[in-house]
Amino acid sequence: MKRSTKTLFRTGIVCAGLLLATSVHAQFSVGLKAGVNLATEQYPGFTMQNALLGYGGASVRYKVGIIALQVEGVYSGEGGNLKAMPGGQVNKYRESYLDVPVLLQSRFPFGGYLEFGVQQGFLLSSTYNFNSTGVVNTRNAYTSGNFSVGGGFGFEFQNSYAEGLGINIRFMQGTTAISSSGYGPIKTSMVSLGLSERF
Repeated sequence: MKRSTKTLFRTGIVCAGLLLATSVHAQFSVGLKAGVNLATEQYPGFTMQNALLGYGGASVRYKVGIIALQVEGVYSGEGGNLKAMPGGQVNKYRESYLDVPVLLQSRFPFGGYLEFGVQQGFLLSSTYNFNSTGVVNTRNAYTSGNFSVGGGFGFEFQNSYAEGLGINIRFMQGTTAISSSGYGPIKTSMVSLGLSERF
């Protein structure tokens, strides 16, 4: 019994030490971000063109050593353009999502970082516009969610005059169909470029 008590006490001391060490070196921060998406949709049988759309939102980050976990909430404009042949009219597909990326980051002392993770998108709206003739609500033709995987890299300034300011580029590939056509499932892909500020 005495030996078990000592073992339990020692285990408690070790766990408390690890917890204290983690909390001492851990850093919790929040931030804002905004930028542009170069978005498109993979429409089977057709070549979609990119659409340049905006995004903006907030993030929280928990960092321990060189590893960080970042969770974001982002309003994101997505979609793509399909040029009809032979007239050259443009079909504009537009969706807006509340995207929630969960990213694991590997951070470097000079301010750079790599990130990989997943993203769940919640559809807010969806429209279609043929050659600027009028916007049609297509919400019922789309699924309510869009799951993506991807990664990116970025840099955050360490100098006192610009500390907290950062730039990031990220690629996300949709793995679930957001809608379907007679040719097959439609999926998204997107490159995002933006600025961030941490507090």
